[in-house]
Amino acid sequence: MTRTPITPLHLAISRIAAEHPDAPAVLGLDGTVLSYARLDRAADAWARELRRRGVRAGDLVPVLMTRSPELPPALLAILKCGAAYAALDHRWPDARIADVLAKLGTSPVVVGPDHREAAERLGLDVWCPPPLAGAGAADSDDQATVGLEHTDAGATACVFFTSGTTGESKGVLSPHSATMRLFDPTGTMAFTPGCVTPLSTYLTWDVAAFELWGVLTSGGTCVPVADDFLTPHSVTELIEVQGVNTLWLTTSLFHLLVDEDIDCFTGLHRLYVGGERMSPEHARAFLRRHPDIEFYNCYGPVEVCMVVTTHRVTLADCDDERGIPLGRVVPYTEILVMDGDRRCEPGEPGEMCMAGAGVARGYLADDALTKAKFTEVQDGDRSVRVYRGGDMGTVDEQGRHFFLGRTDRQIKLRGHRVELDGIEAEVHAAAPGTACAVVALTGASGGYEHLALFYARPPDAVDHGPDPLHLRATLATRLPGYSVPDTVVALDRLPLNVNGKIDRATLISEHWGSRQLQL
Repeated sequence: MTRTPITPLHLAISRIAAEHPDAPAVLGLDGTVLSYARLDRAADAWARELRRRGVRAGDLVPVLMTRSPELPPALLAILKCGAAYAALDHRWPDARIADVLAKLGTSPVVVGPDHREAAERLGLDVWCPPPLAGAGAADSDDQATVGLEHTDAGATACVFFTSGTTGESKGVLSPHSATMRLFDPTGTMAFTPGCVTPLSTYLTWDVAAFELWGVLTSGGTCVPVADDFLTPHSVTELIEVQGVNTLWLTTSLFHLLVDEDIDCFTGLHRLYVGGERMSPEHARAFLRRHPDIEFYNCYGPVEVCMVVTTHRVTLADCDDERGIPLGRVVPYTEILVMDGDRRCEPGEPGEMCMAGAGVARGYLADDALTKAKFTEVQDGDRSVRVYRGGDMGTVDEQGRHFFLGRTDRQIKLRGHRVELDGIEAEVHAAAPGTACAVVALTGASGGYEHLALFYARPPDAVDHGPDPLHLRATLATRLPGYSVPDTVVALDRLPLNVNGKIDRATLISEHWGSRQLQL
């Protein structure tokens, strides 16, 4: 099938501003409404200011801002310069920020008023966008566009940072095409002008591409949210007060919201969930309570900008012994399931190698890791550039993909190879609906010597679910002796990191002590 060329992000938004100038683009919780025309004018004016300050095509511009109505035009201004933005996390230590800035290169740092003092304390060259509430740049009559002709869809649009749970986070150079392909009209994430989505995630994470650019390149409305974590109350308020109808959640947060208040989703049109393996029990409960909400399971690493596959979940999927399907690839994207250098047949397990317009250009200032993870594979007569992240899976005859685990969560314990994902799968089978995390800890010898299982009992489970001794005894009947967890710890809930995934490092630091571990 022949596809049209992918348009750069800022050009797509400028076209919407020309066609629907009065449509609401950004809705602030304080009542601020930014139309597409005003968004585009502000971005043009701010882009001219950034150009005067030395920003050029190809630059990586650091951004230190909160989620506010000023954020979208500030990022759009950077893109209009032909540059890319790199959002920094204000919670990072000063040394970490300085290290990232050195890798990004010389450029003014775009900061919001909340972070200006901290940025100046570090001696940075800062530029603070003027408030949209005032006259300022947003109402400038000079509407000359900036930089549109200089940007190719393959150019870097943004630098995302991995969560860094097992080490220092990596900067991922993501092109315009990686984001734009997600919202192609032929895909399951094709948004419409009526879509309203909250911007609630940290900008360092690739989910921000969904929450921000998904609606703004489709004529919808973005609602910046101040709170760092969504709760049942805040979800309900966003739907009822702000008119939010499309939502992305990490899998762990979805499970938590289903457990705490399954009715908080009432009023949504579409819900996308991804980041971890989905619990069939939570999916079943959601579908039975909200049969009219389009409900999608999504899969993809940050190196391929958030989503590679999507699947609209049905009740029948909840009974599939292979688990909830990851689904079919999104437009302009391909997965090659490989066994070494050989492409696997349908149903045959292998490493899921991702190709297409979503693949990142590489890692920030790390050529060695880029060469190791972004490689060429031979598929028949063609050579294909892929990202190999270590995820294992299969694809069936219908093109649906299924997740099997990760190559790097296989450890050597007491002379045996142990799959940590496999242990977690047995926990889910033995205690349906139970959220869990298995970690392996090292001993004095430096090798792995101890398995610890942390789990959270479902709040509506009979007798509050299995106790640790009973759960361990059950696992002993399902697993080889060497892979039965040595320690089983029941918690009210599992901690989540800032990206909404299970925080395995916090489990250890708060419930075990400081040791080296396999996450």
